[in-house]
Order: sequence, then C-alpha cells, then structure tokens
Amino acid sequence: MKTSLLAIISFFLFNSLAMSQQEWLPVTNFPGSPRAWAATFTIGDRIYIGTGGVNLSFEDDLWEYNTITNTWSQKANFTGLDRTGAVGFSVNGIGYLGLGTCGFQQQCQDIKSYNPQNNQWTSVVNNFPATGVANVSAFTIDNKAYLLTNGSFAGVGNDSSELWEYTPATNSLIQKTSLPGLPRNRASSFTLNSKGYIAVGFHYDGQANANLKDLWEYNPITDVWIQRADYPGLGSTDCIAFSMNGHAYLGLGYLANTDLWRYDPTMDAWTIMPSFWGAGRIASVSATVGNTGYMGLGYTTNNTGTVNFNDFWRFQDATLSNESIDKNYQINTYPNPFTDKIFIELPTFIETDVKLDFIIYDIKGQIVRKGKLYNATIDLKSLSSGVFILKCFSRSHDYQNVIVKK
Repeated sequence: MKTSLLAIISFFLFNSLAMSQQEWLPVTNFPGSPRAWAATFTIGDRIYIGTGGVNLSFEDDLWEYNTITNTWSQKANFTGLDRTGAVGFSVNGIGYLGLGTCGFQQQCQDIKSYNPQNNQWTSVVNNFPATGVANVSAFTIDNKAYLLTNGSFAGVGNDSSELWEYTPATNSLIQKTSLPGLPRNRASSFTLNSKGYIAVGFHYDGQANANLKDLWEYNPITDVWIQRADYPGLGSTDCIAFSMNGHAYLGLGYLANTDLWRYDPTMDAWTIMPSFWGAGRIASVSATVGNTGYMGLGYTTNNTGTVNFNDFWRFQDATLSNESIDKNYQINTYPNPFTDKIFIELPTFIETDVKLDFIIYDIKGQIVRKGKLYNATIDLKSLSSGVFILKCFSRSHDYQNVIVKK
C-alpha cells in the first residue's frame, strides 16, 4: 500500500509540475471605462479594444495595449455610431470593427477599417447584407475574414447560422455554407491550422432557451463544416476564446464561471486548465499575441446589481511553449496524508495580510474545492479520501503541492 501511494504521489508531483507552467497573471488594467461586449483585434504585438458599454450606454473609444511594455494608449475614436456587441478582426496589419447594436433595437450594418500607421478609420462596408448583426463571431484565414451572423440585440428568437466571407483586398462579401448546427447567438470562435471553429452559444426556438455546447470546424477550401467534440466546460455563451501553440482555449462565460479548457484539434479532445482566479464574468474580450492569451473586461451580477470590469489578464501554457513564464513555488503542507484539516506553510516573502485564493483538483483534473485561504488552514473534513493537487495563488505567483486525504 505504501509503495502504491508513493507511486501515485510521484505521478501527481510530475503532473503538478506541468500544471505549474500554466498560469494566469494580471497585467495593467484597461484605462477606459469598465464595460462588456467590447470589440477587439490584434495587430503585431498590440491589442486594440473599443466600443462596448454598460446597459444602453455605448462607447466609441479605441485603446491600444502594448504587450511588450505592458502599457495602454488611447487612439482615434471609432468613427461610426457608438455601439455594443460589435465584431473585431484584423487582416494584413489592418484592423476591422463594425456591426453590433447602435441603440435600442437598432442594428449597425457598417464595418470600418483602422490603420495603426496613421491612426485613421475608413469606411469599407456600409450595408452588411445579413439581418442579425449583434454579437457576430469571426475568424480569419488566409487574408480573409469569416463572419457567423447571430441574432439581433432585442430580437429574441432571431438567431442565425449564416456564414459570410469578407475579402478586404477586394472589399467583397460572399455568403458561404451556413453552420449546420442550431442557429445561435453569442457564440465563440477561433482559428487553428487554417480551419475556423465556432463553439457554444445561445439558441431560442420561440418557446425554450438552449445553451449550446457543440463545436464545429469549418474548412474554407471545401466550404464544409464538420462537428467536433462538444465543449465540456460550464459556460455556454459569451465565453472567451483564443488559440496558440496549435491549441485553442475556451472558458468562463454565462453564469460568471471561471473554468478554462484547452482543445487539441489533432486528438479532438478537451483538457481542463487552471481556472481563472479573478472574478468570473461574461461578455469579456480575448486575444492572442505570440504564445500568450489575453482576457479582460466583461461583467457579472451579484446581490448588489451589475458589476462591470476593466481588469486585464494574460495566460501562458508553457507545457506547449518554449517561452518562459514566472516561476512557480512549492508549498509545504502538513500533515500529509491528513484527516480533517490541512495546514499550509507559505514562503516567507508572502505578505501576511494577503488572503490567497486556493483551488483543489482531483486525479481527473476536476475542481473539487476552491475559496480563500484564511490563517493558512483549510478544513477538508467533507472531502472524500484520495490524492489531490492543491494550488494557492498570489498576485505574482502560484504555489502548489500534492495532498492526500486518508
């Protein structure tokens, strides 16, 4: 029994080292007003975020985040109407932003381009031919953008599955094969290996709501969709999505969840990642620069009302990357194995007045407990016997160890 237990602990210590290379870290907050349903696009090592809003108060500002210097700068305001639920994408060093909702039950049918070299906006599409243009999902492949139209902001039941191909070089729009799954709103999208993906979303058939979990892969060469493995996460609408290192990451979303999942297109399989340790939220922005994912803004609701965010975060998964990330530190726990409570000895340089977040994973990578760490003690009397990975998070690092419940 001792040999078996030691083998299990050794196995999880090895895997916990891999988990320690997957990390969320806060970066400089977005300097604009807190908001949800903003639009974003990436050009080089810069991320651009604009529009969005709170309730029916919409914005037209544009902000540039420099991922190298971790600084923000304000750029020329978007020249169309203030809006929320707009779509953003970039092709050949030019950003594009448009569509969305301009006012109560008013749909925006325009798209404008942004040139970072001269900080100027130009109108490129004045009358987008689809009807549902709020919260459109987009992915880019080979200098073309593919837009999956959604429902209207107020038109519940007007969900759509139309796919449109936009070619900036000729400023042309061509309708392609519609998504075979249920029409949807507030879906997520990403690009992997010259294929586009649409995941999750919200569907209303006129009588009942459906929170969707399906994943679809689109091949622009054959104009064919193929269904892939369903998303196993908690959220189903307004999720974040970004891709890097040949994998995609999807998570958070409806009901202000904090879980994150990695999708492997080769295996057509999902793997749980370290949960986001900030506040859960929906309608955030997300983007990728190099081998780093970024996420921020969005909103949640609690017993005091709606809370809008302006924080910004990065996520790195060094298990799939050669890039280095901040070092993780091992923590000491005792007794181990334990019966009821576990005591944690943190590094001496951790501020004594900081209440750390903690997460406990089971042997399948599922979260079994999470919360705040008070007095370096966690009461786990109700936890079933087994082997677990304990992770504690500070502002700059995370700390972990394998623990065993008798």
